[in-house]
Amino acid sequence: MLRTAFEQAEVDYLYNEWYTEFGSFNRNQRVRIKGRDEKVTAMQAFLFKVRSAFGKKFPYRHPKTDPATLTPEQKKLQYDRQFWYSKGKHGLMEKLRHRFGYMKRCETREETQSNWGSTSTSANQSSRRGGTSHLEDDYMDEDDAEDEYAEEEGEDEEDYDVGESEERSEEESEGYGVEEEDAYSEVDDREATDLDDEEGGDATKSLDKGFHMAAAESTAEQDAFSTPDWQTGGFQVPYDLIRSEQSRGRWTIAKKERFPAAISEFNSPDEMDADEIVLWQEHIWVGQRRELPDHRSTPIVYAPKSLAYSNNLKTFSLPKTAPRSDGLPVFQANSPHYISINEQQRAQLEMLSNNKEDPCMALLELLNAYDVLRPYQFPVEKWPEISGKMPHIKSKIPYECSALDQLTSYPTLWLTTPFFDYLDPVHFYHGLSNTLAWCHTRNWRHAPTNTVAGGPYGIKWPIIILILIRHNYQRLARLSINETSPVPAGIRAEWTARDEDQFLAVINDIAATLNSCSVLVETYTERQIPNADPEAAIASAHDKYKVSVAQIKLVEPLDHDDPWHDIVLRTQAEVEVEEAAMDQLGAGGRRK
Repeated sequence: MLRTAFEQAEVDYLYNEWYTEFGSFNRNQRVRIKGRDEKVTAMQAFLFKVRSAFGKKFPYRHPKTDPATLTPEQKKLQYDRQFWYSKGKHGLMEKLRHRFGYMKRCETREETQSNWGSTSTSANQSSRRGGTSHLEDDYMDEDDAEDEYAEEEGEDEEDYDVGESEERSEEESEGYGVEEEDAYSEVDDREATDLDDEEGGDATKSLDKGFHMAAAESTAEQDAFSTPDWQTGGFQVPYDLIRSEQSRGRWTIAKKERFPAAISEFNSPDEMDADEIVLWQEHIWVGQRRELPDHRSTPIVYAPKSLAYSNNLKTFSLPKTAPRSDGLPVFQANSPHYISINEQQRAQLEMLSNNKEDPCMALLELLNAYDVLRPYQFPVEKWPEISGKMPHIKSKIPYECSALDQLTSYPTLWLTTPFFDYLDPVHFYHGLSNTLAWCHTRNWRHAPTNTVAGGPYGIKWPIIILILIRHNYQRLARLSINETSPVPAGIRAEWTARDEDQFLAVINDIAATLNSCSVLVETYTERQIPNADPEAAIASAHDKYKVSVAQIKLVEPLDHDDPWHDIVLRTQAEVEVEEAAMDQLGAGGRRK
């Protein structure tokens, strides 16, 4: 009888070398066989690779190995051609699928089978991987169990079985059994397959033709097993599966409501850019400090008293104020104003300048005072237009807290080479003159009030660019006197008097405009919306006060045994008589 059961060394090899890939590859992909005009499922392609590597690792199993080179014990373990090449129920590829599925079930459900044992591994390893069976010639327990992964590609198709034609093609291409190419590879298994480049290259293409129960069951199965697998650390995070889900608008593994507000999809950390990593890092830190608010769609649950206060507060809500004709914003009196540069960002900018007395640093103080006056906010709709004219700023919409991270030179903060190289074809677009022209207040002016626009997309960006220019030329000046790291050829490191004059002219223009804010001061009070909170608080404290005498209940004091309450109080006349008697008694004593 053919012994098909895996030996313990073979089980360990499958687990150590292939199990991680089994749990992580995208089962929704179709794979094209190189050299053939046909495609197979990702699972079938994976099993082809495993079978090929398995034959090379354990040549005594391969049917092409010369039996004369094997020991008597190894001859008993050699598979025949039918078992090796068959893609059906009783073939090696199906047995490999069963084995990996059994490993996953054992690890996920923490099941142990009493009819399994191992003489070379611990009980824990045996429970996770399975060992050699006492019923050596049977398919073992994982074969008898329901195959949870038989349809996990989500494709409703017949077994990919090339039968004898495949065996003949393999025989023609093989010089020896362990050199098998499995009708896939030419040189390397990694080059054997390529992903389908057609649009929508996943299992959803088959679903377009109609509903398939197998695909629906596969999706439900992935939801049931993948989520606890990676959330509890049981397996590698299935980034490919998560990406495939997101492309179909499904969020069962990685919940979209748990992402940072600025993140639209969950990527592998290896594929994240610097900005995305910073956003996730800050998001996680805020959550660890328990400062993360509930999701905006989370309903608010009021305690009875809070609900009563909330309902009462609504009665004092004021009607919405119509927009002002001058375009200046109206605001709640108790709402905080927008801060263009926070304290941490200001400290970073001061470090870049390395000189607090620099004129461009004085703009930060003026900008903070300007924010308090609630200026006109630069509209986000115009950001693509204004940022498209400045190569040193990213064109994507900045966050309200963005500063240096919005610069294209972040995190090195070196301006682009064309900025310094006057021979570069795009120097005019990147250079100092065009950059200073972009920073001029005429590009940020609010015509109805003759002020400059503030807010997350406003005048803060010219100020940051000016500080960046100053920082770059200071660094170049240090490099120019350092012989060990000279300035590269073609880079104009000198800062001329004409450059300084142009630079200061832009700074003075911004400073003068920030100071010319009388219209903001004059309209500040009328732009405030009075708070309803004080009136609501007073009303809620008296809303149950009884105004009718019939509603007032008199409360009488309770009797108790306190001896001080039994004292009869004296009248004022009695007190005066007693005091006079005491005075006479004292005077008589002194005469004696």
